[in-house]
Amino acid sequence: MLDAAGITRAGEAVAKTREEAAAAAAKLGFPLVMKVIGPVHKSDVGGVVLGIKTEESVLSEFDRMIKSKTPHPFNAPMAARDRALRRGK
Repeated sequence: MLDAAGITRAGEAVAKTREEAAAAAAKLGFPLVMKVIGPVHKSDVGGVVLGIKTEESVLSEFDRMIKSKTPHPFNAPMAARDRALRRGK
């Protein structure tokens, strides 16, 4: 819906290999958010990591996440505080 409305949003990528995770991070830029994808409660499996700032951290988190119940880490750049979408009251 945001794309259709012409509203700019943060990029995203799904990585199935370490190489894809590193390439996505290089393309998206730092800092990143990494999340697992799937029908799990992300907080229950440590499936969300904020503030990833280096390729080394991307690879380390990828390795950790790939061992979880949902083996498809998702990379996205972190939005600046003034750009984050917030749900209204």
